[in-house]
Formats: sequence, structure tokens, C-alpha cells
Amino acid sequence: MTAPRIFLLIGILGAGTAVETAYQVREHIGVGAFGWRLFGGKFYGPHHVFEEKALRAIEAGTPVFVKNAFGDVDVKAGSAGPVEILLRKDVYIGSEDKARAFADRIRLQSELVDGKLQIRTNREELEREKDAFDVGFETHFQLRLPAGTPVEIEGSHGQADVEDAGETRVDNSHGDVRVRRVSAVRVNSSHGAVELETVRGAVLVDVRHGDATVRDAAGSVRVVSEHGAVSAQRVGALEVQLKYGDLQADTLAGGLQVRGEHAGVEAKGVQGGADVETSYADATLEDVGADARVKVEHGAVVLARVKGSVTAESSFGDARLEDVTGRAELTVAHGGVRAKRVRGGFVARTDGDDIVLDGFQGAVEAEAKRGSVRLTPEGPVAAGIDASASFGNVRLQVPDGSRFDLVAQVERGELRVTLPGLEISEQGKGRLLGRLGDGGPQVRLQAEHGDVRVSNRIAESARSDDDE
Repeated sequence: MTAPRIFLLIGILGAGTAVETAYQVREHIGVGAFGWRLFGGKFYGPHHVFEEKALRAIEAGTPVFVKNAFGDVDVKAGSAGPVEILLRKDVYIGSEDKARAFADRIRLQSELVDGKLQIRTNREELEREKDAFDVGFETHFQLRLPAGTPVEIEGSHGQADVEDAGETRVDNSHGDVRVRRVSAVRVNSSHGAVELETVRGAVLVDVRHGDATVRDAAGSVRVVSEHGAVSAQRVGALEVQLKYGDLQADTLAGGLQVRGEHAGVEAKGVQGGADVETSYADATLEDVGADARVKVEHGAVVLARVKGSVTAESSFGDARLEDVTGRAELTVAHGGVRAKRVRGGFVARTDGDDIVLDGFQGAVEAEAKRGSVRLTPEGPVAAGIDASASFGNVRLQVPDGSRFDLVAQVERGELRVTLPGLEISEQGKGRLLGRLGDGGPQVRLQAEHGDVRVSNRIAESARSDDDE
């Protein structure tokens, strides 16, 4: 491309940028009869406040719908009589007389449509008038409704606060949402935190940029979150879908389901089962009342006190287990496994680190690539064991009273078996077959580029680990 054409292209791009910048400025700054004014919901300068009150009689149970922009909506329980409406008008004009004249043009509108009381202002009409184009004004609603009234709010650029209502729905942007003591709730929020407390029924939350907190919800809870943390305490069954934020959950009356991306998970006190998938952060579950399944990419897995089976996958992080009633099956890439008191059998495969299993019961399958395997049963060996390691050692401590058939072999390593009462039936270079007691399940131990060591637990406990 020739130099003139390059300069022409640069000029075209520069002109386009200038036009776009001017358009953006136009969208946010205007001038008119009342002077310069900043738009986009961010008002400034002197302002004056005016109030308007109204009463609207409705039948018991009639839903109330509020639509408002650039202002808060506050809904609380009042008397059993009519709906009490207070509209506060904040007008950003320096002159009080001019501000009052403009506030008189802001009208409160309420009407019964299709069995629903609809409350709003005439903002949309005012914003189309030329002399009102540059005026910044906020409208704040304060409503007092009969307790248990169904409520629906559609708002933007303001907070929404609801207490002691019936079924509640809030669609809000650019403002926080707080809901307390309602029968059920559904919230959609694009920019703002969401806080829900004491909900008797189901909870549905969709929040894009902001934290979500749910406390004391008796029904099921479903949360979809992006770019914010999620906290749930004392709720029913919990389902969470989140990105770029962490989950903290405590005391769930039901199960837990999580689908996360770049999201950490911490949950405890789950009465039901748990099903968790996430990435680029750790997942920790404690006190789970049924089966648990966890999959983490680029993060660690920690599970403690699980009254069921465990299935876990992780990469670039360890898996740690403690007090598992059922069977545990783990697959770890670029990490190791540390487990204590697994009662229902154990299967583990690792690539890049060790497998350490202490105080286990049941059958064991353990395979460590580029790592070692160390096994310490809780009681006499009564089920099969199959353990192998490449570029690492295999070590088994045998409690008194164990009975099994032993197959142990090494490649390019040392084989050391010191078990009182072991009857050796075959022994050669790197290979040993034997029977302990009356025999029983097969114990197969194999190491490639590493050692195999089998010893009595008492003797092993008294021996120094300096040669490890």
C-alpha cells in the first residue's frame, strides 16, 4: 500500500472515531432552557425535593405493579386498608420556583388494569418534550400495602426494597435489590447486589453484575450469577450457575448442584447429595448427607464427612478426602490424592503426584503415574488391593490379623517384604508370591522405577522413615 493511501486510511479512521465520540457526548450532555445537564442517570448540582401522596383502594390479594426509572422503590406492609403511595420528586434545577413548576408536571399515575394495580409516572411523556430534555429528575416511590400483597417491580437506576409481601417479582438494573419476608420471589438484576431473606417458597435469582445473598429460604433456590459472589444460608435445595465469582453455602435442607466457570465453591451442611462442576478455583464440600460428585478443572477438591459415595475429578490441584462412608473414586491430573477413613472402597488414579490412603476399609485400586502409593488400612486386610506406581514407590502397612495372597513385583527397584507369618511360594528377581494366614483376597503391588515395601504396621511404626 502506498503512503498516500495509508494516510487516507488513517484520516478515515480518525474521522470515524471523532464522530463516534461526538455521538457519545451528545447522548450524555444536553443544553436547554434550564442550562447544561448530565444525563445517563448520574445527576449533579442543586436540587429540590417535592412530595405527592395518594390512596388507592383495592380488594384483598390484588397484585400491585410498579414501574419506575431513576429512583428507588420501597414497599412495606401497612394497614389492611387502601394502598398508601408516596412519590418523592427530586428535581435538579437551581431555582426552587422552576424546580417546583417542573415537579408539578411529574404526575403520579395509578390504575387498575386486568385485575392489577399499576403505579408509575409520566416520565416517558416528559422526556419527549423539548424543554424537559435536559432536566435531571428522580422519582422515588414509597408504598404501604396490606401484608401479603403480591408485588411486581420493574425498575432501573434505583434500589428496590420489598418487605412482608406475597409472591414478589423484581426486574431491576443499576441498583440493589432487597427482599425480606415474602411467600416466593423472582429477581432479575443486571447491575446491582441482590439480598433475599426469609422466603417461604421458591427463589429464582438471575444477577449479571453484583453479589447475590439468600438467607432462610424454606423452598428451593436457583441462582444464575455472572461477575459476582453467591452466598446461601439455611435454604432448601440449591442450584447455582455462576461465572467469575465464588459460592459459599451453609445448611441446605436439600441437595446442591453447581455449574461454575472461574468459580470457587465452599459448601457445608448439605442434607442431600452434591453435584459440582467448576474451573480455575477450588471446590470444598463438608458434611454431605448423600452421594457427592465433584469435577474441577485447574483446581483442588476437598471433601469431608460424606455419608455416601464420592466421585471426584480434578486437574492441576490435589484431591483430599476425609470420613467417607461409601465408595470413593478419584481421578487427578497433575496432582495427588490424600485420603483418610474411606469406608466403602477406594479407586484412585493420579498423574504427577502421590496417593496416600490412611485408615481405609474395603477394596482398593490405586495407580500413580510419576508418583508413589502409600496404603495404611484401618483394620485387618479383608478385601483386594491393587496398587501400582511408575517413577515412585508402593508401600503397604499390614495390620495384625490380616489374611491375603500377595503378589509383589518391581522393575528397576527394590522389593522389601517383612511380614511375620508370610509363607513365600515363589521368589525371584523383583518378584514375590506369598500367603499370609489362611490366604484370601489378592493383594497386588507393583512399582516401575521404584520400590515396593510391605511390612507389619507395628514394626513399620517403630521404624524410622529416614530411608523413605
